[in-house]
Amino acid sequence: MYKVEVNNSNCSITKFNNTQLVCSYIYLSKTFNHIYKKKLRSLSVMEKKAIIYDLSLFQNIKQKKYLLRSSTPKKWLENWSVFNGITEEMRKRELPLNNMEYN
Repeated sequence: MYKVEVNNSNCSITKFNNTQLVCSYIYLSKTFNHIYKKKLRSLSVMEKKAIIYDLSLFQNIKQKKYLLRSSTPKKWLENWSVFNGITEEMRKRELPLNNMEYN
């Protein structure tokens, strides 16, 4: 198991060092099912709040939730901008991706 310190920051992926990139890639590739489900849950909560306050926001969230539910977790990971940013940065730095394929 990999021990990764999780914190929210506005740091750009380009400022990560190689170790941070590799750890982030491994963390995301090992926990993408959990992250996918967490995203679905957060959209459900936002949807419940939005129906009370703003109908257009509710429709927006409902559409996002439908798109998320219609894709598989693995497909969602491949299309997620954060994951794509990490893999692109790893390719730029010529870090090996082929030995770290996600399951």
